[in-house]
Amino acid sequence: NYYLKQKNINEAENHYLKVIQLRKELNDDKGLAAVYNNMVVLKEQQGNSIEALKYLNESLEIRRRLGNPSDLALTLIRLGNMQLINGSYKEAKSSYEEVLTLVDATKDKRAYLNTLNSLTSCLLELGKYKDANDRIETALPIANQLNDADLENITLYNKALVLYYMGNFREAIEINTKVIKH
Repeated sequence: NYYLKQKNINEAENHYLKVIQLRKELNDDKGLAAVYNNMVVLKEQQGNSIEALKYLNESLEIRRRLGNPSDLALTLIRLGNMQLINGSYKEAKSSYEEVLTLVDATKDKRAYLNTLNSLTSCLLELGKYKDANDRIETALPIANQLNDADLENITLYNKALVLYYMGNFREAIEINTKVIKH
């Protein structure tokens, strides 16, 4: 991580590759999954989304095998985000929906809210406006409970988007105005 923070990508990659080999030799699957996640960040910084996805899938396979809901959820969130950015909305929807079952089990309301917001974006892209509205309606009270202005604004903005897509322009404008003033 030191080399990556220093923007020394080549040194970071060499270091991570050595650590991957070491983790494999030690049969340290949890550590190996963590290093794979570091490689995902590195490959994304290099602009190599194909390699990033390869490492992410390796990490996901290990996380599934280990069965820790929190670790698996974090990896699925990253996968869903990559899928969303790349326009693979159905795949992202599936990843986010799996996260919701895992995150609910761990009671992590912040991760649950972020996932609901991301899932709402997927559903809008897929033209599933009622489903998007249902998800964002679930998200709004959670956003209020967390007392985090940024997350609340993101959630309200997504609610405005849902309303806009559903043709309720007046209410969408009212919510956007509230977000801007907030």
